[in-house]
Amino acid sequence: MEENKNQTPEENKEAPKQEPCGDCRYKEACLKKYGAEKMFKCSAYKGPKPAPKPKYKSRATRLSEVVGELEDIKSELEEAKTELEDNEDEREKFGTANPNNNSDKGALDKANEALQKINASEAESLAGEIENWRDNMSGTPLESTEKFQEVSDCADAIREAADNISNITTEVSDKSDIENVISEIDDAIGQCESVEFPGAFGR
Repeated sequence: MEENKNQTPEENKEAPKQEPCGDCRYKEACLKKYGAEKMFKCSAYKGPKPAPKPKYKSRATRLSEVVGELEDIKSELEEAKTELEDNEDEREKFGTANPNNNSDKGALDKANEALQKINASEAESLAGEIENWRDNMSGTPLESTEKFQEVSDCADAIREAADNISNITTEVSDKSDIENVISEIDDAIGQCESVEFPGAFGR
């Protein structure tokens, strides 16, 4: 029986096991049926498969991860602050006065390195999503509903949280600066934790 190269291996019952797609005699038929991005669907295809889609995360989970990142940065800053305090105690104890010694520089470098990890992009993305939701309800009968007020309040809260993160100082030069930044991070975390995402309609 003459093989039909216009059929895919799945459609041609007489088709033997095939080599990887690049050398497959049915490649043209598969391209027509599946398209280049879905060639992996063919049973004869043995090439690399696409990366799995990212696992779905709720908005609350995404914001919780933002808070977790901020808390990690805060912990690193607190460690640097403790190191600076230990250096101060040592100077007082031994009577050495050199505020710019290598130990202080190392602690400040750690603090500044930690601050470079601050990223408001996820909070900004969440704010944009909720603001779009509110905008889509504006000018419709939904604007007079309780749901609209919930969405509007959430949009304001998450926008403030995103702005707080964006405005966190990203460079310190002494212990006082670190203490101020820790306070800024605490404010941002508190604002994030005050956000209440509204549920979808009917839930």
